[in-house]
Amino acid sequence: MKNQTILIVEDDSVSAAQMVRILSKFGYAVLPPISTGEHAIAAIRSNPSKLPDLVLMDIQLEGEMDGIHAAEQIREITNVPIVFMSGHSHHSIIERAKMVGPYGYLLKPVSSKELIATVETVLHKHRIDLAVQNEKRSLETNIDTLKQQIEHYGKGIVLANRLLQEEIEDRKLRERILETALQLSRYAEQHSIDDLIQKAIDEIELLTESELGFFLFVSENEPSASNPVLSSSTKKHSCKLPFQHILPATTKGGILSEPMLKARPMIYNQFALVNLNLPEGHAELKRLLTVPVITDGTINAIVALANKKNSYKQLDITTVSTLAHLACDLVQKKQMEEALVETEKTFRLILDGISDPILLLDANGGIQRMNQAAYRYFGIEQDTEIRGIRCYEVRKCSEPCEGCHLPFDFIENFQGHYERRSLHHQDRIERIYIDHVQDDQGRLLASIVRITDITEIRKTERHLLQSEKLASLGILVAGVAHEINNPNTFILFNIPILHRYFDALLSIVDESVKDPTDLQILNKPYESFRNDCLKTLDNIENGSRRINQIVSNLREYVRERDKGKVKAIQIKPFIEQILSLCIGRIRKSVRTFEVNIAEDLPPFVTDSLALEQILINLLINAAQASDKEDSWVKLSVFMLRTAQPKLVIQVQDNGCGMDVETQKKIFQPFFTTKEIGEGTGIGLAIVDKLVMELKGQIEVESVKGQGSVFRLIFNVDPKTLEPSALEPKVG
Repeated sequence: MKNQTILIVEDDSVSAAQMVRILSKFGYAVLPPISTGEHAIAAIRSNPSKLPDLVLMDIQLEGEMDGIHAAEQIREITNVPIVFMSGHSHHSIIERAKMVGPYGYLLKPVSSKELIATVETVLHKHRIDLAVQNEKRSLETNIDTLKQQIEHYGKGIVLANRLLQEEIEDRKLRERILETALQLSRYAEQHSIDDLIQKAIDEIELLTESELGFFLFVSENEPSASNPVLSSSTKKHSCKLPFQHILPATTKGGILSEPMLKARPMIYNQFALVNLNLPEGHAELKRLLTVPVITDGTINAIVALANKKNSYKQLDITTVSTLAHLACDLVQKKQMEEALVETEKTFRLILDGISDPILLLDANGGIQRMNQAAYRYFGIEQDTEIRGIRCYEVRKCSEPCEGCHLPFDFIENFQGHYERRSLHHQDRIERIYIDHVQDDQGRLLASIVRITDITEIRKTERHLLQSEKLASLGILVAGVAHEINNPNTFILFNIPILHRYFDALLSIVDESVKDPTDLQILNKPYESFRNDCLKTLDNIENGSRRINQIVSNLREYVRERDKGKVKAIQIKPFIEQILSLCIGRIRKSVRTFEVNIAEDLPPFVTDSLALEQILINLLINAAQASDKEDSWVKLSVFMLRTAQPKLVIQVQDNGCGMDVETQKKIFQPFFTTKEIGEGTGIGLAIVDKLVMELKGQIEVESVKGQGSVFRLIFNVDPKTLEPSALEPKVG
């Protein structure tokens, strides 16, 4: 019922605000919440002419007076219904509460569905109680009046007894109406709308002592598209008309036309004298009562009863109208509940459809609900009780996880996002988004937390940055390479000529000097000077050739690679062919070289030239990292049989290894840990670039002094797999 007033006595402002929002949404007028029993009593006493229709009383309150004591004193002032609320269900508390005679008991936290259902039931029950009390008082008054009349007037005793008997019968009928109303309210909680209407028309037919009953919903004063509900006895014994023959009864001249047009109940106690049309095959009508159910000026339904043995009276109209209105109210309530359930289901589907973990927190940071991804993230079952606890408590921690102190220290003021290392994989990065839900006054009601793995985004950003660097480097190399190559070519071209000049000059000196040991040039013995000259020329030539190699590597790194033909290759023969090219260099550096290639590998569609360059680089690097007498390199190739099959190529060594800082830099161009002259730092940068072009992943694991593992991972088209290849192996 609209505009009913509710007073909430609750010292938890968040719970009070939530209840105010829910009740207001359903059309109730909610007074400002009160946090103490003393203030609640004062509010009741201060305005006795405007008492609330219902008091929601928390048992545990601020101040010296608890909710039970406050309710006792309110009971002395007024009989307003009281519903107790508590977060505890101790037997002693419940027994104390029972002594006050509350209308209900709610165990916190209270869901919106439970709150609205309890409020509506209590208000309805209170209205019935008041009606019963009024009827009782009226009956007692009438009985007293009749007694006085009987005492003062001996005459008319027989008439008075008859009137009293009629009044008593009427009262009994009214009590039956109230009892039936309560039964329907309880029945509605456990049954469908169709069953509820069937129960309502059967009870109405029984109370009016009718033989036929009919309940039809209408929309915009037109018959509903749904079938009308006939009473059980009508369906069983009388009416066999299909739905399309019943609808004309509501049109002009039909038996339901007058109540529809006049919007008021109609009684026909001599139906044969009424000029109303009955559809062919309709049961014979002797008496007819039709009652429209009107709410806010709109006809929502129409109820028809027929063939009562005695005449229909005003009390029958009251009976039908009361129960029909109640049935319509209960139907509307159930429709709202079903809509709420459907909304909740849709919300849950949307929430669970999000792949990122989502948490809904209350104003204190306690969890209210999570989606399926969050349950998987925390590794707990969905039936685990998580309401009210904080997310780090789900992980059995006593304080926020590393990197998460900020939002908990400033829960009301922190909004936005921050980043941290993944709680499950330290090599992955998570971004935590926090958004707040506030009321009209800006008070925090809830917070929405989303956890997103941004590792791949970061990798993409790094690759994008690298591509931008390459673009800039390409422009630089294009200009610098030309300027370097011209003079360097001049040097390389003239070094052989200098060699011939030196050979000619030194041969002349050799012939001229009879005793070379006596000759010194630039304070050096002649023989040492002669060797230094030749060695210097060789060094100049080696340096010039190294300049050429560096420029060539630069060009190779920055230029757009001519991609090879993408085709299906057989992995094992392909690997064996690559090893034939570099096995000699590998065996010179390590004592043991081991190759393990799985036998059931499917054809792999790729750019074979790029893959060949990647593997040769990794194998040579692994061999060059050897620093032990029992050094080894292992090459492994196998399949990961997951929903998305993956090919894994792994190069492992027991060489010098790398520390964490070195691992962060190995794919940067020109970064090298080798001695000057032994490496340019381009190899792994090219490998990283090629792997990205092949849409693969490269993973690195390394421990300084123990060795390294480079792991290439490529997705494999499931269509290329034999059926047996996807079946997990046993043993």
